[in-house]
Amino acid sequence: MKTAVLLACAAVAFAGPVDRSGTCSRHCTESRKFDYKPGTTYVYSYTTSTETSMQGTTSDKAAVYLSCQVELESLGGCDFTIQIRGTSLEEQDPSSPGRRRPSPSHAELKQALELNPLKFSYEDGRVENICPSEGDSPRVLNIKKGILSVIQNSMQRLEGNEDIVEVDISGKCPTVYETLPKGWTSLTIRKTKDLSQCKDRESSITALQATAEEGNLRSMPVVKGEQECKQTYKNSILESVECKEKHVVRPFSRQENGAVTNVFQSMTLRTQRRSVPSRTIYTAAPETDMLFDHDYDVEEAARTLARAEEVLRQLVHSSGEVIQSSAPGMFTELVFSLRKLNNKDLQTVFHTARNLSPKAKKFFMDALPSVATAASVRMMTESMVNGEVTGIDADAWLTSLAFVSQPTLEMVKEDLPLIKLDRSQAYLGVSTLAHSYCRANPDCNSAHPIKELARSLYLTLGENCYARDARTTLMVLKALGNLGESEGSEETLNRCFQNPQLDIEIRLAAVEAFRRFSCDIPRNEMLRTYQNVHENVELRIAGYLAAIKCPSNPVIESVRDAIRNESIKQVGSFVYSHNRNLAKEPSPFQTEYRAIANDVELKNKFELDFRKFSRNIHYRMFFDPLDTGFELDANVIYTPESYYPRSSKVGTALNNAAKKTNRMEARQRTKQVNNKTHNPGQQQQHNTNSYSRPINHNKKR
Repeated sequence: MKTAVLLACAAVAFAGPVDRSGTCSRHCTESRKFDYKPGTTYVYSYTTSTETSMQGTTSDKAAVYLSCQVELESLGGCDFTIQIRGTSLEEQDPSSPGRRRPSPSHAELKQALELNPLKFSYEDGRVENICPSEGDSPRVLNIKKGILSVIQNSMQRLEGNEDIVEVDISGKCPTVYETLPKGWTSLTIRKTKDLSQCKDRESSITALQATAEEGNLRSMPVVKGEQECKQTYKNSILESVECKEKHVVRPFSRQENGAVTNVFQSMTLRTQRRSVPSRTIYTAAPETDMLFDHDYDVEEAARTLARAEEVLRQLVHSSGEVIQSSAPGMFTELVFSLRKLNNKDLQTVFHTARNLSPKAKKFFMDALPSVATAASVRMMTESMVNGEVTGIDADAWLTSLAFVSQPTLEMVKEDLPLIKLDRSQAYLGVSTLAHSYCRANPDCNSAHPIKELARSLYLTLGENCYARDARTTLMVLKALGNLGESEGSEETLNRCFQNPQLDIEIRLAAVEAFRRFSCDIPRNEMLRTYQNVHENVELRIAGYLAAIKCPSNPVIESVRDAIRNESIKQVGSFVYSHNRNLAKEPSPFQTEYRAIANDVELKNKFELDFRKFSRNIHYRMFFDPLDTGFELDANVIYTPESYYPRSSKVGTALNNAAKKTNRMEARQRTKQVNNKTHNPGQQQQHNTNSYSRPINHNKKR
C-alpha cells in the first residue's frame, strides 16, 4: 500500500539526497540480464491508482489517480536517470462516484516532480543507491523511489525461480521471482511479496526511544498486505510492468470485508530515442537508499505562523471555565504548527501569547517541549539561560530533551550552554539528547558539539571526583553514562571508582558511566576490581558487569578463574547466575558461558536461595502471531551484612516490528540495615566501607 499511496497522493516523505558530478554507482558489474544502450532514453507511460473502501458496509470509496511519463536514460555503466514529465494528479469526486476531478495539489506536485531528474545506480536490474538533486523534497523522492521499485529486478538471471530478500520502497522483503512460460518474442517474470514479512517498513512519531535490531521481527501485524508484479521483457529491455497490491486492516476485517485498500500500477514502454545532453548543474546532497523515509519535511512555514497564532487564540477560547472537547485536538494542532516555524517565528508566537493572556503563555510553554525542532530547542535554551524560565518549568523543559526522537547536531550545539546552569536535569537531558543523535549517527564522536559536551562533563568532575557536591558529581557521572562518548574521560572515571574515600554510590556511578563506551576503551581496572575479594561487594559486581559487557576469551577466562576461587558467596552467586543467563543467549562466546554454567562444582557452590543471595534474572517471551516480544532483566544484590537486598535494578523492554524499546528501568538502594539483621551464615566481607546517606532514585534510561 505504501508504494502506491505515496505515489498517488503525495502525502509522503523521504529524505536524504546527493548528486555527484561523476558516477552515482559505488561499484558496477557488467550487466548480464539487460541491454540498455548508453545515450538512449526509454520513454514509458506510468499510471497508478489507490482505492480505499469499507467492503461489506458501503459502496463509498476514496481514490487517487496519478499518471505521468517516465523517461529512463542510460548514462553508461550502472548510472541511470529518470525524468518525470506530463504529471496528472486526480481524485474521485465525492459528490459524483465514478467521476474524477483534478486534485488541489496537482500543480504543486507536477512542478516538484518534474523539476529535477533523479540519478541512481542500476546494477543489473537492482537499484543500489540513489543520488538526488538538492531541492528534491522528501515527498518527491519517495514517489520516484516507488517508480524505481516497479522496474527493479533483483534476479541473478532471467531464468528459473528465485527466492531472495529485496530492498525497495516497501522495505526489506522476502521476494519470490518466477519465470512464466515464454512468448514468441518476450519473457514475463512474476514477482510476489507478502508485505507483512517486510522489515524496515514502519515508523512512528513518538517520544519513546527505540533501537533497531537485527532479528526475526517483521512488519507490524496490524495490516496484512500482498503484492504481485508481472514484468515483461523484450530484447533484454523492460517492455511493461503491471503491479497489484491489496491491504487489509486486520482489526476491522472479517474474511474479505472490512477496511481494504487496492492499488494498481502500470508502466509501458512507448518509444526509444537518442538522449539529449543536459547542461544542468546539480548541487550535491546526501546519497540515500530505496527505503521509504518517514522524516517529514517542514514546509509552508510562512503560512503556518498565522495558523499557529489562530490556533492559540482558539485554544484559549475553548479553555474557559468549561473546557471544550475540541481543546486537546487544538493543542495537538498547535504543536504541529509550531514544528514548521523557525526561531524568529517562534519568538513572534511567544510574544503574541504573552500579550494575549497568561493562559495563552502557559499553553505555548507547555507545547514548546513537544515541538522537538532545532528552533524550539534554541528558544528553550535561550529562555532558560536568560532566566526567563526557571524552577519547575525549566525542569520540565530540560526533561523533555530526553524525549526528542530525531535530534540533530544543531540541537546538541544549541543545548551546550545549558550545562552551565548547574542543574541536575540539564546534565541528564542534554546528554540523553546527544546520545539519541549518536545512536542514529555512529560517527558522531568526531563532531565538535559532542566532543565539547563530553569534555565539559568530565572536566566538571575534577581530578578525583572532588570538584562538586556529591549530588552534582553523581548527576555528571550519570550524564557521561548517558552520552556514551568518553573523549578521554576514562582515566578520570578510573580514579573515581578506585577512590575509597568517595561515597559508594559515586564509585558505582563511575563504573556504570562506562556502560555505553566503545569496547575499544579498556576495562582492565574494573576486571581487577571484581577480582579483589577485599573490595566492596556492590563495586565488585559492578566491575564484573562492566568488564563482561565487552567479552573476550581473556576476560571470560579471568572470570572463570575468579569464580572458582570466590570466597564471597554474594559475588559468586550473582556472577554464576549472570553467566547462566548469558549461556542461553546466542553469542560468539556462548560455548564459554555454558562451560561456566554447566560446571557442577560451581553449580553446587553458587546456585543458592534467591531470597538470600545476589542474582541476575533474565526473562524473555515472544508472541509469534503478533511479532511482539517482551524482556525483563533484573539485578538483586545482597551484601554479607544483611538478608535484605542492598540494591536492585529492574529493566523492561518491548520488541516490536524489529525495534527494541526500553520501556522502563528502575533502580533502588537502601541504607545499611541495623547489624542485628546480620546473616551469620554468609561469609563476612573482608573490608567494608562506611556508607554515607545514599540517594534513592528511580531512573529511566
